[in-house]
Amino acid sequence: MFSDLSIITAIGLFVVYGAIDCLYAMWVYAIMNHTPLNAAAMAGSMHFLSAMGVLSYTKNTWYLLPIALGSFCGTYCLVWYRKRRNVV
Repeated sequence: MFSDLSIITAIGLFVVYGAIDCLYAMWVYAIMNHTPLNAAAMAGSMHFLSAMGVLSYTKNTWYLLPIALGSFCGTYCLVWYRKRRNVV
């Protein structure tokens, strides 16, 4: 199972799930700011992008590692950036 792991796919999943969690954090901010069109667009984008990960980790569970790391980094970076810019 580990031999079937593609480094390109793992890097892609890391980046995509980092983006998904950035979108998720922005979705929460959009909900808090009562902007329904932004919130709906972000929700649709998140679900579309997350399908890529689901299809990958059902074939090889090792892909859950870059997904989890990408999710952590995406949320951390966006919240850190917004806090630093006092946008929160």
